[in-house]
Amino acid sequence: MTAGRKRIPYPYQKRVLDALLNQGRPVILQAPTGAGKTFAALWPFLHAFRRDVALPFPAQAIYSVPMRVLASQFFEEYRRLTQGLQLREDLTLTIQTGEHPLDPEYHGDLVFATVDQTLSSLLAVPYSLPESRANLNVGAVLGSYLVFDEFHLFPYEATRTLFHLLKHLRPLVPFVLMTATFSQTMLEELAAVLDAHVEVVPPKEAQVIAGRGGLPPKTRRFHTRENPLTETPEAVLETHRTRTLAVLNTVDRAQDLYQSLLERGARAVPFRDLITEAEYQKVAQAPDPKEAARPLVARLREHLLSQKGPWVMLLHSRFTRGHRLVKEQLLRELWGPEGLQAEQPSLIVVATQVVEVGLDISAEVLHTELAPAAAVLQRAGRCARYPGEQGEVYVYPVPSDSQGNPNYRPYGQSRIERETVEASWEAFRKRDGAVVDFPEEQAIINEAHARQDEALVQEIREAEGHIWEGITATLTGGETGLRNELIRDTLTSRTVLVYDAPESDEQPPFGLEGFSLYIGTLHGKLEELLALRDDLGLDWALRRLKTWEEDGEVAFRWLNVEVPKDLEGAFLLAVHPRLAAYDAERGFRLGEVSDGAY
Repeated sequence: MTAGRKRIPYPYQKRVLDALLNQGRPVILQAPTGAGKTFAALWPFLHAFRRDVALPFPAQAIYSVPMRVLASQFFEEYRRLTQGLQLREDLTLTIQTGEHPLDPEYHGDLVFATVDQTLSSLLAVPYSLPESRANLNVGAVLGSYLVFDEFHLFPYEATRTLFHLLKHLRPLVPFVLMTATFSQTMLEELAAVLDAHVEVVPPKEAQVIAGRGGLPPKTRRFHTRENPLTETPEAVLETHRTRTLAVLNTVDRAQDLYQSLLERGARAVPFRDLITEAEYQKVAQAPDPKEAARPLVARLREHLLSQKGPWVMLLHSRFTRGHRLVKEQLLRELWGPEGLQAEQPSLIVVATQVVEVGLDISAEVLHTELAPAAAVLQRAGRCARYPGEQGEVYVYPVPSDSQGNPNYRPYGQSRIERETVEASWEAFRKRDGAVVDFPEEQAIINEAHARQDEALVQEIREAEGHIWEGITATLTGGETGLRNELIRDTLTSRTVLVYDAPESDEQPPFGLEGFSLYIGTLHGKLEELLALRDDLGLDWALRRLKTWEEDGEVAFRWLNVEVPKDLEGAFLLAVHPRLAAYDAERGFRLGEVSDGAY
């Protein structure tokens, strides 16, 4: 919203305001992508904050999201928006994430935070405060209006903890839970437990919102394909117009598709040739990375327009911070609402789940591997996102693993998860060639996710006693070790350094930038790494850092990883520099033989 322009709320946004301010009820909100659910959640708080209104509503709001990039996005968006509102006084916006821990004691009027930060503060085990001050944030959270956005993407541990906490906080703390992809099962269960007002945007109202500004409603037509995406890169090129997005479930498969497109004539966006490492570092260290990236993005855009495409670029989690920030800013400026008004280069973006949320962009064509329906629909929200656009979405089966079974990783790690993915495939196949609008998206979610949500709710209910034991232990004893059980299980990933790790070292390599890899990825790569070690005659392939206390000081030693069991409990690993590669175009590759220069 432009500063100073009066914003006319949609009817559903008024109903959310009425439930919170007049009825005193929490809200569960389900609204289509791009329908303004963020404003719907914050409007009651901003309304109460106005100079001419005196309402018994918290004077502070904490807006919690599952990912750092979302917190940063909303912080920037609402910093601009609130400049044009008539409020009682200046509204202080702050951000609190692991990447930007700028408000550890929650002094801001409107705080954008990751759910990890909010929940750890509420449980008196904050990540950002010493033990002596841990109790400060409990009161800050309990005295605030709480918004939990993209609730379906919260870690399982945080979801079940919040389920029980909010049930008891409901009479004291106003809150909103929202997402575009609640199943009817989850909506009904949450509404019953929390005695909440459920606001699902009605179909006719969703149509009006989709056609705002006098434009025809956006449409997305879904198609299913019979062969895996990595086996049919030609399909990406054949359907490409100007803006194509391809989303794969794993980094390795994204890198494979990217290479296949290059082999078939697409051109790599030359991130190394046009931008120096010193410039990337300046972006990574800048107080405002987006602003610092703008001149670099302008240089890239000019180059892409000056030569014929199609160009192709990769975006995933295994890029260094500077490279990732520049790539994200390039996408925002090319495919964002304002960028689409300008001349467009022909560009194919190959990505992973990092684009599901947090990037306000719109492609014309989306190719995606099969995933749970909620995830596929989140990805589809990056295709034909704005009024008047028409998009095509292609859904592909996943390739088989070494045993011949569908490789659903990182999904499908339990029977019920596999059933959800399989039900998602059937739901999309039924709609092959059909336009899928918001009501139809809800129908797909119900078909695919109902059983999994029923199982999740049952698991949460059965674990209530155990969860409350953990909550009590954190609140009364500051048991920080319970964060993994109550907030997010960080034990499933490992940090990998490209580092020539000696068995003994004078200083541990703390402070070096590493890459976070899922433990299953490392298990799958270990045999390959050991074979490459033997082929190249290296002394080692992968080493783990072991630490212990000796004479009152921390001692450490690098130990070889020889069998999968060695990976358990080893949270900092080093891969031999000859067995890894990295560049700004493709990112980190584990198990690729290199000259060891990185």
